[in-house]
Amino acid sequence: MHIITALFMSILMLMSPISLHLNTNDESETRCVYVYFLAISEQTNSGEAIPVKICLTPSTLFSISIAGTEYDDSLFNSFIVAGYVLNKLCGASLGRVEVHMQNVAKAKGSSASLAFAIAIHSILKNYANTSVGATGVVSIDGFIDAVAGLDKKIGAAISAGVERVYVPLINGVNANDTIVPIASILDVCNISASNTTPYVNEKLLNIVNSYFKNVTSYFINESIRIANNLDDTSVYRYVKTMENNTLKAIGKGHWYTAASVAYSTFITVLEKYLAREKEETLNRFISLCENGLYNITKMLNEVKSVRAEAIPFLIMTIDRAALAKYYLDTANKSPHPNPTAIANAYGRVVTALQWLILAKLVNSSSSGRIYSFRSVENALTRVLNIVSSIVEFDGNYTILSLDGIANMRSFQYTRLSNASKQHVKNSLNNLLKVYMGILGENLSIVPYLYYQYSTDIDDISSVYLLSIATLTAGVTSMVLDVASNTSGTLSGSLLDIVLYESIFLFIVLAIIIRELFKVIE
Repeated sequence: MHIITALFMSILMLMSPISLHLNTNDESETRCVYVYFLAISEQTNSGEAIPVKICLTPSTLFSISIAGTEYDDSLFNSFIVAGYVLNKLCGASLGRVEVHMQNVAKAKGSSASLAFAIAIHSILKNYANTSVGATGVVSIDGFIDAVAGLDKKIGAAISAGVERVYVPLINGVNANDTIVPIASILDVCNISASNTTPYVNEKLLNIVNSYFKNVTSYFINESIRIANNLDDTSVYRYVKTMENNTLKAIGKGHWYTAASVAYSTFITVLEKYLAREKEETLNRFISLCENGLYNITKMLNEVKSVRAEAIPFLIMTIDRAALAKYYLDTANKSPHPNPTAIANAYGRVVTALQWLILAKLVNSSSSGRIYSFRSVENALTRVLNIVSSIVEFDGNYTILSLDGIANMRSFQYTRLSNASKQHVKNSLNNLLKVYMGILGENLSIVPYLYYQYSTDIDDISSVYLLSIATLTAGVTSMVLDVASNTSGTLSGSLLDIVLYESIFLFIVLAIIIRELFKVIE
């Protein structure tokens, strides 16, 4: 099954074990701790504090076994992710992990992953086995995401005599002698990032910025064109204001910010246009979106090999295509075509194509490790399925993967105190710096672009942008590890994706947008 199609199938499928090479130590002693998993009973809808024994035996391969209960994919996958980020971000030396649960009919959900991570860290640091409970989702970027039913879970922990309860800071719970809010895995292992600004490969960044320079000009000009067609002075003033905002970003050299502002302007005026149109026009736009997704899938299926530097751009291609499919499905489910959903679907198709163009440009301009595209495709599909399957707080967002997780964080962020808001931003920035150090300057361009964009604004959107940056970095790291451990690398001279293909893609994008204006005119 090809990559776009694979992202639209059921994401809660049984995942085959993922092979990861993680750091290990040479000791052979098995060590165990007890921890409380905090859950909500399906039978009584009340909180539960479940005592669990977790044991770690050093080994050359990271593996997890769960004994004493049935369990679902989300629980198992969440432990994989928690172990992975402990290793990558905290340098934890993992091996064979055994989770022993009793008196539980079936364990499910991913909120036990924070307790899992704390238990493993306690073993590795030889901490005294005190009474500890936790609930929280350890995401692929190391951020601790929100959980549902937190008040009931905390109440159950206190009733069970748990001395310390760790919870997600993003849930907005105040700290006290018992409750300890955690923002990221770095809080667990007490690691702080350096104060240096992230840096990237300037050569590749210049190639990317040159492309976004053209995109910025293109979307602003087309927005003005639609505004003139609408003959609405308020819309025209809005476009000119946003054009000035792009100039401010350009003045800083932040071309992705400029392109994103231009894009959002384009989508806004397009939606206003569609809101005035008849159903026939809306249906023609739906067809344009469907054709665009088909072409993206076709182009991806023709790729034979990919260099490591292009993988983050492919991740963004897939994520935007998944969003386009989501909005397209939303539009088709409505009794009448929904102009907002159609405009968003069309915009995501266009941006997916743009990221694909950039993937090809970077691929043809790089000299890094070569991978079989099929191995990257398989690894990316598996990793995104795992990441999506452990989203707990709002299942409606699971198919949206990275974008949905980032949106959830932004929503939760609005409910926090000012001090907690600052902690969230600091944590995301620290996670990004650590991950960019892991990935290196050649693989960090996409996260860096979102980091730059986040510095240009001072509202809840900055949390969204920082989250996209950290999530993309985390997924990139795991995809590379999975692809490398499944013999996905290639040697010798292969037919790489060349520059003229990128030019061809840009022409395809221009044709699609030209068709749009045929409809408008």
